[in-house]
Amino acid sequence: MYSRILILIFAMAAFPLYPQESAEALAAAIQGRMNETKTLSADFIQTKRLNVMKHDLIIRGEVALDKKGRMAWRVFSPVRYTCIIERNKLTQWDEDSDQVMTLRTDKNPALKMLAASMHGYFSGDFEAMKKEFDIRGGKNKTLLLTPHRESIAGQFIRSITFVPAEDLSHIRQVRFVESNSDTTEITFQNVKLNQVLPESKWQAKPR
Repeated sequence: MYSRILILIFAMAAFPLYPQESAEALAAAIQGRMNETKTLSADFIQTKRLNVMKHDLIIRGEVALDKKGRMAWRVFSPVRYTCIIERNKLTQWDEDSDQVMTLRTDKNPALKMLAASMHGYFSGDFEAMKKEFDIRGGKNKTLLLTPHRESIAGQFIRSITFVPAEDLSHIRQVRFVESNSDTTEITFQNVKLNQVLPESKWQAKPR
């Protein structure tokens, strides 16, 4: 079950690294801009490259989050799938089973890390992410996150690269290198900030 969530949600280009203090300044600047954001919604294109098969899997969908700590991740193709993270629970729905499953994240360390990390990724809360990751700076305002050796994230991920928008208001691209060398690149489009999100955004099963 964890692998399915990670594949659908997570789904290293080499560059010179800048000093640690530079990365911290950039992370603080991104977080400062994102603190102004009350809600965010965007379309995404997720490209997963399977290292063994040399095959790309293209996933399309939308993401939404708000300051209450809620995040909705919806996949429209090639399969329909929804994952809602809020407070201490994770709710998912998939088209194949047409069933809704709710899991308590506060009783499961892996899910708790996943819930906290995913919200951290999209809200720019890099300060909180330092508990799990080492953060370095790269070219063109990018940030490279490497899991601490003892962290739960290190069981699944080798590195994460963040590419912020020019004005630092949101993350426009994320690139994951997984422990098995598969890579996932997520590009966000049609980003909308501080717009009212309907309650239907937080319902796992489509109506």
